[in-house]
Order: sequence, then C-alpha cells, then structure tokens
Amino acid sequence: MLRLFGIFLCLGVFGVVSAQDDFYFAPCAFALPAGEVEGETILCGYIYMPENRADANNDNEIEIAFAALRSSAAQPEPEPLLYLEGGPGGSAVSYVQDWVNSAYRQRYDIILIDQRGTGFSLPSLNCTEYDDGFNVTNRCAARLRDAGVNLSAYNSAESADDVADLALALNLP
Repeated sequence: MLRLFGIFLCLGVFGVVSAQDDFYFAPCAFALPAGEVEGETILCGYIYMPENRADANNDNEIEIAFAALRSSAAQPEPEPLLYLEGGPGGSAVSYVQDWVNSAYRQRYDIILIDQRGTGFSLPSLNCTEYDDGFNVTNRCAARLRDAGVNLSAYNSAESADDVADLALALNLP
C-alpha cells in the first residue's frame, strides 16, 4: 500500500519532499515546455502500485508516471486538478504542453497521470510487434505474459483504484 502521506503535493507545498519507498521523483522524460523549471514549476516522477490488488499472493508492483504542474496562483485552490488521458491507451503526461498555459492552471495545481500500462508508466503495454501475417495481438499478449505481466490487472477498475490511492496518499478528498 502507498506510504505517501504528506509527501509534497497537496501541491501548494511543491518543494517540500519526504523520501518514500513507494514514490520517487525522476527527470521528466520529455522536453520541458518553454518557461518551465524542473523541480520548481514542474515535477515528474513515479508512484508504485500493486499490479493486482485482488491477488494477495502477487507482490508485483507497477509504476504510475505523473507530471505535476504548479499553479501560477499565489494561493492555488487546495485541491489539485487530476487529469487522465482517454484513449484507451493515451498518455496524459505526453500532453504536458497543452496544460502549461491552461486557464485551469491559474487556479489549480495540475497532476497529469499516465494510467497503468500507458505512456511513461511501467510496464508499458505498447505492442512493438509488426503485422507480418501473424496475429499481432496474440504475439504481443504472449510477450507481455512471458515478461510476467498480468494482463487482467490492466483495466478501468484498477486504474480507478490507482487514482483513489493517489488521492488518499495526497490527503485529498
């Protein structure tokens, strides 16, 4: 379970960080938008989540990628805006440029979250197989299963639980 309590965000406390086993900052995996300063106006990182909450015997953890944009307001709203990209399979973090000048940022800190298996989250469920006359979907699924990925754990219910766990960890309603 997450041990993020009081970590940094509720985001007005943007620079105060506690070391946590289930949370770490990482360099942003994309070119920073003009005017953004990593560690000051934008933070990137990962949060560990259980791969399958329903299987108590499975200790596999996955990494949920996020990018947090600090509000331009002197006193931002106390609750940040959390954004997940649709798709399925879209990367919210990849669209950081679209959020930099968003009117929402004038009032809110914004947390972009790549859902499990998408974008910069790990493991990636992106299929790299090409169609050479064989069933690409089956080959991709077999490769992921061989790598130890439990494909049944990558669904909307688990993703919703990831967001709920993140909100609890950040002490958000």
